[in-house]
Amino acid sequence: MAHPWRYVFATIVDRPEDEFFVMRDEILGDELLVYSPGIESNCKDGYEHSLYFLLLGNNGECWQSYGLIAPFLSFDIDDIYVYATEVFPEVEDDETFVRSVYKNPFPYFMLLYGQKHPIVMSGKSVLRHYAAEQEITGVDIDKLKEYFNVQWNKGVFQFVLDEWRNPPHYAFSYFIEKEKILYRYAMTQEGFRAMSLKLIETGLPVDEVEDYSVGLSLVVTMDHILKRKFLINPYEKYFLEPNEPNYSD
Repeated sequence: MAHPWRYVFATIVDRPEDEFFVMRDEILGDELLVYSPGIESNCKDGYEHSLYFLLLGNNGECWQSYGLIAPFLSFDIDDIYVYATEVFPEVEDDETFVRSVYKNPFPYFMLLYGQKHPIVMSGKSVLRHYAAEQEITGVDIDKLKEYFNVQWNKGVFQFVLDEWRNPPHYAFSYFIEKEKILYRYAMTQEGFRAMSLKLIETGLPVDEVEDYSVGLSLVVTMDHILKRKFLINPYEKYFLEPNEPNYSD
């Protein structure tokens, strides 16, 4: 009762002794002293800098791992949160996120399917899906044309900067006329920031940061587990040329 067992998504921040680790809970933010021969073994297998999902119990002096230990080479806590919202519709903040883990931890252990998937890079850029959506009014299309290449199709405007539209960035913004929604998407953080700052320069009240980002390896893993496609950019299809691939799938 005094020291309830806990599930954690955690990373190693220090190794004071063999089989002892200082681990940071990536949801709650606190640091825990953990004894775990299993984590030691995983470190020797190349998972030292991974995100771990595991169950911990308190032995009176420190925390100790019990049962299955799941290290992920390329997933971060943002990836896990996106996965949580797809599996548990009630997840909308850290509190409901943590609650979902105790409701049913097994969907999170299923992520072991993708534990060895690497971080995907292009040069120095980490490739992830970055996205943001917000309701917005008073969009001045003529003003945007001074900065962006603008196209229109089926009630959707697309805004793109030439220097950020190609690989690896794929940075695009869309304004959906009927719903008054601005949707921003890119595959690199620098592409998303540059596009957003230019939108701010035109007078649009948007943040330069994304609502969420998710790694390519997590999307592949999630598609396999859930047996359905996770669609990140629903508006790209309106502007693809015939036979052009959809990069946001």
